[in-house]
Amino acid sequence: LNLLFMLIEHQALGAQILRLDDFFYLSPIQLPSNHPRRGGVPVLFPQFADRGPLKKHGFVRNLNWQLVTDAPLLESHQLTYRLQIQDKDMPEWPYCANLELSLSASINDVEISLIICNNGPNPFSWTGGLHPYFFLSNLLDTSIKGLQNQRVSNRFDQDQRIHSAELLTLSNKPLESLFHTSTPLQIISPKQHFALKSEGFTEWMIWNPAEQGADDFIDIPLADWKNFLCVEPVIASEPLQLLPQASFTGKLTVTNLLNSANPQP
Repeated sequence: LNLLFMLIEHQALGAQILRLDDFFYLSPIQLPSNHPRRGGVPVLFPQFADRGPLKKHGFVRNLNWQLVTDAPLLESHQLTYRLQIQDKDMPEWPYCANLELSLSASINDVEISLIICNNGPNPFSWTGGLHPYFFLSNLLDTSIKGLQNQRVSNRFDQDQRIHSAELLTLSNKPLESLFHTSTPLQIISPKQHFALKSEGFTEWMIWNPAEQGADDFIDIPLADWKNFLCVEPVIASEPLQLLPQASFTGKLTVTNLLNSANPQP
């Protein structure tokens, strides 16, 4: 049996899961300590990307969360972080919210949940989600199953409205496509095979900068664009409103089908 707790890295800044062997990529380049790491599973809130007036992907990934649970066992690992936001903490976002990020991991399965509670007197709307960087041996050998006939907004092909092919095949061209569906997906390659399920979130963002885009990121080694793919469960197109005392729960479940089909002794 693997001692799973030896394989997980995480940090209070952004409640970021940094590394989970066989699942998530983490860049070896580390910026100063007040920057989120490139890789792992960042949390995006209360704004997805640049879809609003706040900084890209919101501000919670730049805040220190409170570690509540860190329970490594022989065959599993439970992890919980919490963050309290008061209406005076962020002048650009004057609302009260409690966030909780939880991880439950075993050798072949990972479940990550994000709970957002409005504990203030005023409603607020938000976009965001999870931004996992899935580890790949080679992006160019990888495809995604489950998106056939789904609506899509493609940054690099704005005439595309529907993805018609059975598989989304990946190439050396930049990819940034928002699929307006939360259907289950599979990431398939000769050395990786992940099954992804999303609950609560409404869309999938699929992103890789390719070589020409990776050159714009100082925290990604130039050749490493081939070693990850971001498949993100998000709420992006239509902001979700939370009334006072209301809450949202979003979940991402990932199963390593390659290991499940060929269990290690």
